[in-house]
Amino acid sequence: MRLRSWLLITLLSAPAQAQERLTLDEAVRRALIRNSSAEVARQEILRAEGVLEEVRAPALPTLYANGAYTRLDKDRRLNGNVISARNQTSGNVQLTVPLIAPGRWVAWAHAGDQAEVARLSAVDVGRGVAVATARAYLGVMAQHRLVQIDTQARDDSTRCAPARSWPPTRRTSPPRR
Repeated sequence: MRLRSWLLITLLSAPAQAQERLTLDEAVRRALIRNSSAEVARQEILRAEGVLEEVRAPALPTLYANGAYTRLDKDRRLNGNVISARNQTSGNVQLTVPLIAPGRWVAWAHAGDQAEVARLSAVDVGRGVAVATARAYLGVMAQHRLVQIDTQARDDSTRCAPARSWPPTRRTSPPRR
């Protein structure tokens, strides 16, 4: 029990890891990767592109093909003539090309516009995340600079000022007439 308590105290009282220094570019890059709005925008682009492919499909040529193989136990004959052979194969290929499909073309154009809107929206979300990250980064940097200035001022005042007690003793001045 003592060993467990000692280990727990030792681990909890260990100094924190040194903080990692980030550049502004790295901070923005990480924010864009981890931000939920940016992820939603990326997924929206994929969704819009999927809808575009789905809407475009009926306006494109379509090729259908099928085949069949039939095996019978023996040839089928009628009056000495073979009417169905023992092994039969058949195939069919059909190509459909929509020549005039204005409704499909309009839907295709509309889906393309929606995909472009999703791309532009993702760019806008990324720009907003980058601006917010940059503001936070610059705020932190300004606070670090203020701490450095305060520390330097404190060090300068203790180094340059004569030793005196704090708070300063009150001086009494003669009353004014």
